[in-house]
Amino acid sequence: MSNKRLNPPHPLWGWFCIILGVIPLLVGLGIIQADQPDKDAPMVIVSLAGLIFLISVIMILIDNYSRAHFYCAVLICLSFALVSGWATITASLENISGGLPFVSDETSILLARLLFEFGVIISGGLAIYALKEFILGNKINGE
Repeated sequence: MSNKRLNPPHPLWGWFCIILGVIPLLVGLGIIQADQPDKDAPMVIVSLAGLIFLISVIMILIDNYSRAHFYCAVLICLSFALVSGWATITASLENISGGLPFVSDETSILLARLLFEFGVIISGGLAIYALKEFILGNKINGE
């Protein structure tokens, strides 16, 4: 591995993530009213989706080699796991179907739930790895 540091991302990515994160966060907090009367997701999940984007702004702005970067990775991966877990366990069946034309609706729903469960496992595993790196204080690229 190289000890060469990566160039920091352009600051416009930070503003892009702020815009993408503030809107669902405000909807989840009830400050902005959602137009959909039949919304399925609880406001906690909507707020969590916005929070993921705002945490990504912190990751963009801080140094890639700091322990805070790992802490933000833990928060993002845990948030992904929570959203996927919600979709796996409590989402209504008609809203998670994949609509595959060559399989029955029951099989399509089962496949969708399995994919969300796989997302929970992967996101949870990445969160555990990032937490280990955060606690142990390891640095990227051996620096």
